[in-house]
Amino acid sequence: MNVLHAIPYMHPLGGGPPVVVDRFCRHLQMQGHSASVITTDSLTPANETTAWVEEYRTEYPIRVVPAWYRHRFGYSSTMLAELRRAIEEVDLVHLHNLWSYFTFAVAKTCGMANVPFVISPHGMLDPHSLSRKASKKRFYGQCFEFPRLRRAAGMVYTDQEEQNLAERSCPGLPPGYIVPLGADDPDRDQVKVAAAKLRRRFPEWKDKTLVLFLGRIHPKKGLDLLLPAFDQVRQRCPHAHLILAGPIADEYRDTLRSTISSYRLDSHITETGVVSGNDKWALYRLAELFVLPSYQENFALTVVESLNMGTPVLLSDRVNIWNQVIEAGAGLRCELSIDSIASNILRIITSSEERERLAAAGPPLVSKQFNWPDSARRLSCAYSTVLAAQDNTFRLSSTLTTF
Repeated sequence: MNVLHAIPYMHPLGGGPPVVVDRFCRHLQMQGHSASVITTDSLTPANETTAWVEEYRTEYPIRVVPAWYRHRFGYSSTMLAELRRAIEEVDLVHLHNLWSYFTFAVAKTCGMANVPFVISPHGMLDPHSLSRKASKKRFYGQCFEFPRLRRAAGMVYTDQEEQNLAERSCPGLPPGYIVPLGADDPDRDQVKVAAAKLRRRFPEWKDKTLVLFLGRIHPKKGLDLLLPAFDQVRQRCPHAHLILAGPIADEYRDTLRSTISSYRLDSHITETGVVSGNDKWALYRLAELFVLPSYQENFALTVVESLNMGTPVLLSDRVNIWNQVIEAGAGLRCELSIDSIASNILRIITSSEERERLAAAGPPLVSKQFNWPDSARRLSCAYSTVLAAQDNTFRLSSTLTTF
């Protein structure tokens, strides 16, 4: 099977979707399929080259189309021509994300070439996501995006909750296929070395109980609740220290700094910036707790990564996989309130028995439900089902035409 993954951006600043595409391609190829990527240089900073693409290119073919202004919308005057060349030999196109010229161009090209496509919305049909820039999305959705979604051969979701929310937001969607995501398995010895280096780099962590937030620092992540909640935690547990790891959205930077200062948390919080590789895994190892009080979160790879390192998690019930985590006894759920977040953080960091109980349940859950080889197998089964349905439709159409 030859599959082309189409995504508006693969730059690391794009967060989870580029990681998902990368892992899908790697594991599909390990299982004997052909996988390639077409993308743009969107989100690449103006002063940065596209050298980041070389890491991907060593694993699978990837084509990068220059986008005007490197904006998330992904417009390029050469896009249609590049897409026509890219899909000449493929059996199916897997389109990732919505609300961009890129996705419009991919769907249009697939229609012209009679190549079926499936779509992973990556949470972009959740009500909270649709409420941002709502008037623009309402207009663009009704005129362009929703009709295009209904023409897809299938939808690929990460869990049942994402499918339920999407079908409520956009009735009449094509059949859905649930493909949970996975977690990488790092070299534990290298992670141990990286953890020691981080301790030396941040001496303020000495003798502290570390609480970790790792991910894109954005208003939807619930930091407006986490920061005042952590102020309560600090008053009860003075040795608690919060790590904020990840890129900060430009429009949120001043608000974040102002909030931290208003609660006098400057000396109780470390902002590490973007972390990756063994440094990222080392942060999970060092933390007593990973916290994600998001207002909306489709899957959250960071949750699964934390569980894989045996670090307990605290997450809101707006993180779509919260139910699996709670049922497995690998974490706790909080309400979207300051008091609920604070009390649950304290419950975990002040009880070694509670931490050990939650930590022990994480790795088995990941091994059983959230691993990339199984994800790739489920994805290839979904592709096969879509292609078989398309083949049957073509045969029926040919029979009716002949008759």
